[in-house]
Amino acid sequence: MALQLLSGQVYKLINYKYYKVIPIIDNQLQENSDMANGINILIAEDEENIALALKLIITKDFEGAAVQVVSNGEEALDAIFETHFQLIISDWNMPKMTGIDLLTELRKKDTTKNIPFLMLTAREDVSSVMQALESGVTGYLTKPFEKQMVIDRVTQMLGLATKPLKVSS
Repeated sequence: MALQLLSGQVYKLINYKYYKVIPIIDNQLQENSDMANGINILIAEDEENIALALKLIITKDFEGAAVQVVSNGEEALDAIFETHFQLIISDWNMPKMTGIDLLTELRKKDTTKNIPFLMLTAREDVSSVMQALESGVTGYLTKPFEKQMVIDRVTQMLGLATKPLKVSS
């Protein structure tokens, strides 16, 4: 089953979860290590062990990627306006500013509205998924997560961040 929003974005229902259908610009993505050179990734996660696990997965599998970790949405917003990130991975439930509030703020600004944003959260309910989709999330993964799921999604999202998207007029 597929869901198409008014924006034209398509989401596919797989195992009771909606996943954004993202077209791959080229038929094949570059190798992770080639793609990650010069890539800045921000992780906004208030649980230290999860933040550390994500950082280790990314730095090991995406050689050359610079990963910055912050513990709440306000720190993430400050970091985003100091550094250009090609990908933001954020928890939903964080102190000071939630991940959904961070996403909403980023989508309002021309300079940040196109940064790929992966929501990594324990929220599995349909209303939360729909709220994230309507707010402009690029990807949605639920906790607990598997290492390979993170690698696959980051690879896909970095492919979007490093290749120009063709816009039809």
